[in-house]
Amino acid sequence: MTESPKKGVLSMLTGFMLKGTMLKGKEMKAFCLSATALIFFWAFFWSIFFMPVHATVNDAGFVYTVESRAANVGELLAEQGINVAFHDKVYPGIYAPITEGIEITIERTVPYVLSQPETTATYYTTASTVKEALEEMGIPVNNGSYFISPLLEDPIYSAMEITLVHRRVVTEFTEEKIQYEIESKEDRELQKGRHLIVKEGTLGLRELEYIVVYAGDEVYSRELVQERIVKEPETALVHIGTKEDRPPVISGMIASRGDRIGDYSSEGIASWYGNEFHGRKTSNGEIYDQYSLTAAHRSLPFGTVVRVTSLDTGKSVVVTINNRGPFIEGRIIDLSRGAAQAIGLESQGIGMVRIETIWEEAVMRAETSETSEAAAASEAVAAAEVVAVAEVAAAALETTATPVAIEAPTALQGEIISHETAVQEIVASAADETSPKKSAAADIAPSAAEIMLPEILPEPMTESTYYEP
Repeated sequence: MTESPKKGVLSMLTGFMLKGTMLKGKEMKAFCLSATALIFFWAFFWSIFFMPVHATVNDAGFVYTVESRAANVGELLAEQGINVAFHDKVYPGIYAPITEGIEITIERTVPYVLSQPETTATYYTTASTVKEALEEMGIPVNNGSYFISPLLEDPIYSAMEITLVHRRVVTEFTEEKIQYEIESKEDRELQKGRHLIVKEGTLGLRELEYIVVYAGDEVYSRELVQERIVKEPETALVHIGTKEDRPPVISGMIASRGDRIGDYSSEGIASWYGNEFHGRKTSNGEIYDQYSLTAAHRSLPFGTVVRVTSLDTGKSVVVTINNRGPFIEGRIIDLSRGAAQAIGLESQGIGMVRIETIWEEAVMRAETSETSEAAAASEAVAAAEVVAVAEVAAAALETTATPVAIEAPTALQGEIISHETAVQEIVASAADETSPKKSAAADIAPSAAEIMLPEILPEPMTESTYYEP
C-alpha cells in the first residue's frame, strides 16, 4: 500500500473527530458509536494492507522464508530479487495473491539438444535424468524402439545432447555351400602316380537364419539362430594307383637335370602352400616365390612343365616343377599360391585337378638347345680344320727340300712331341679367335682350302724334328 491512501484515511479520521467535538446530547452518543466502528474498520484495514506476511520459497531445492507486503507472487519474487527465466516454472502462478504462510515453488529448466534421424532441436526440461526428459517429451524408452545415448540414468546438464537412433530387428536368411569330402582308395591295377575319379563329388547346401539388429541403416549385431541342411554333399571317390610300372619314355624329352620323362597325366587332389615357405629354398635350390607359377611334385624331374586343370572350376594354369611334395597321402601336386589363385583353388585349400605334361613346349626348347650346341660345335671344328690345313699348306709351299719345323704351342715348348700331337695343338690354337695363327692363316685360307691335306704334307718326320732346346 502506498503512502497516499494512508494520509487519506488519517485525514478522514481527523476531520471526523473535530466534527464530534461540536456535538451534544443524542448526537454525541451517535458520534461515539460511529467513531468506535471506524476504529475497528481502520484496524482491520491496517492488518490487511499494511502488516507484512511470511512466505516460504523453494527455489530448485533451496528453501527459505521471507517477509513481504507484496500483493502477489510475482511482486514478492521481484521484491526478494529472485530472477525467474521465461522457461522456468513457478507454483502457484506469478499472479496468485500473497497470503500468510504461502509456499512458493520454483522449478528451474535446463536446455538440452535432442538429435533424431529426422531433426535436431533444443528443448527445456525440469527433469533430472535423461529418462525423465524423454518421458516428458512422450518418447518411449522401454520398448526397444531406439538406441539412446547417453544412458537413461545419466543426469541432465545444460546444453547436453541426447541422440536417438531407430532400432530395427529383422530375420535374414542366407545360403552357404558345403564342401564335399574326398575318399581315396588304393588301386593295384592303376599305375603308380595316377588317380582315377570313380565318382564325382558334389557340393552341399545349407540355409542359415540370422537375427539382425539395425541401428538406423547400419548393422548393429548379427546372431546365428539356426541352420538347416538343404542338400547333403556327396563324397568323391578317387582311386590311387599303386602299380610300380614305369611310364613310357618319349625320346628327346629331357628335363633340366638330364633325366628323361614320359607322357605323364594324372588326376587327383591338389593343395597349395604359401607364406610359411616364401623366401626359402626349394628342393632344386631356387628361392621359393609364392606368387610365381611353380609347383611341387614327388617324382617329376625339376624343370618339367605341366598344365594343371581344376575339375571344379575348369580353369587351367601352366606351372614348372621346382620342389618336392606333397607328402600327405592322397595328394598329387602342391601348387604355389599364385597358381592356386589362377584356378580358383586358394579359398578351398584343396580340390580335384588334372595334371598333364606339356611336351610341345619342352621338346621345342630341348631340340633348339641341342641344335644350337651342335651347330656351334660343328662351326668351331670346321674353322679349326681350315686354319690347320692353311698353316700346314703354307709351311709346305715355303720349302720342299727341308723338313717343316712347326712351332709348338707355348705349353709344349721344350718337349719332344709327335706329329699328331702338334697338329692337334695347332688346330686348337687356330680355333681361338684371338690366336695370331688364325689371323695369319685367314689370308691364305681361300687358296689353301682347295689343297687336300694328304697331297701337301711332307714325309713323316721324326720326333727329334720338333725338339727345341
